[in-house]
Amino acid sequence: MEHMARGYFLFVVRNVQLPRWVPWCAQLILLPLWLWLTYCVFLTERGRADLGIGNWILMSLVLAVVSYYLFLLGYRKLPAGLDDEC
Repeated sequence: MEHMARGYFLFVVRNVQLPRWVPWCAQLILLPLWLWLTYCVFLTERGRADLGIGNWILMSLVLAVVSYYLFLLGYRKLPAGLDDEC
């Protein structure tokens, strides 16, 4: 079989680049989400009780890492690999 190599499946990976506009458009979702979380935690009593400062810091770090990763993909610092099965 041509897709078998020593008993393992061999996936053909193409180097696909993410368009540069994708990280900027993703910020239109990530930034309002972060602003809403910040508003809830710091300006509402219920948000502070439900989420708390520690979880707000954790969510802020997650959103920052996702944003940074998207910018690295968009500016071609990391490859966005896809296999042929997609």
